[in-house]
Amino acid sequence: MAHKIVRIEDLNINPFTLIGKEWMLITAGNIGSFNTMTASWGGLGYIWERPVAFCVIRPQRFTRKFVEESQLPTT
Repeated sequence: MAHKIVRIEDLNINPFTLIGKEWMLITAGNIGSFNTMTASWGGLGYIWERPVAFCVIRPQRFTRKFVEESQLPTT
């Protein structure tokens, strides 16, 4: 199956509605060990002319360890 790249600029969305009133899924880990959680807190925006997305995960959440263990290198 081919992947399609979608530019954030081409989306017609309202991040306040999507994140604040609806919800999103956060998945972290690898094929052998992963976890998914629902969340309705985070944000979208631009920092230093780059699109960014962020989410906040409490330390008590089971998914948090998967996020910390699967950090990608920054560029």
